[in-house]
Amino acid sequence: MASDIERFIRIEREVKAKWSAIPLGEKVRVWEMSSAVSDEGEPLRLFHIGHLETVARGQRVKYLGNTFAIISVSDSKRLVGLELNCRGQ
Repeated sequence: MASDIERFIRIEREVKAKWSAIPLGEKVRVWEMSSAVSDEGEPLRLFHIGHLETVARGQRVKYLGNTFAIISVSDSKRLVGLELNCRGQ
């Protein structure tokens, strides 16, 4: 079943003009993933993950060779964790 496949992302932040993975280079398990469209018609990717204190706007997500800029982070109402609202770079 496709729903049984575990998916992971890597969250990175820029430090001294270099991107480094957080937390400590680990991959972060994705609980749920979906697509959306912004008010301006721009495609967005939503990632639901467990709670991490260090995740913030301005960081980026790497998923399946693609890079996405984190444009907002919010507490997920349906799932206990965070919702990362991202746009492709």
